[in-house]
Amino acid sequence: MKFRRFVATAIASGVMAAGAVAVASPAMASIAPSGCTYSRTLNDTHIIWNGATAATVRQMLGYCSGQPRNWTYVWVWDSFKSTHSNFYVEAAINTTFVQLGWDLGLANQQEVTSKPTDTYYECTSGWARLNWAGYSATAKTSQVC
Repeated sequence: MKFRRFVATAIASGVMAAGAVAVASPAMASIAPSGCTYSRTLNDTHIIWNGATAATVRQMLGYCSGQPRNWTYVWVWDSFKSTHSNFYVEAAINTTFVQLGWDLGLANQQEVTSKPTDTYYECTSGWARLNWAGYSATAKTSQVC
């Protein structure tokens, strides 16, 4: 809980201490759901298929209509997108007991976000599934409390 409050305070003030939140993933523009701003990555992971990275899954924290919210952001890598057609991405936030904010992207949509969830005071993780040609692969970020 203290970690989230620190991140929320840093986001609200627009200042992040160097090294306060470590993010290790390729550079990409993280989109936020409509009405949400000041987003920060809490953690991330990857969807792996046949030993290669197919997508990056990020759990995000930001403000939507002035309230702290969590959502999942998914970026399908160009290397997967260029070799697979008719794929779909699902994204959601997992809590201890339920999955919230589920959303399904359009066919071949490279960036997908879940709906923002009012889960700031809960333990959560980002979840995503990549579906194509009768196959699917999922990933879930580590839990943040």
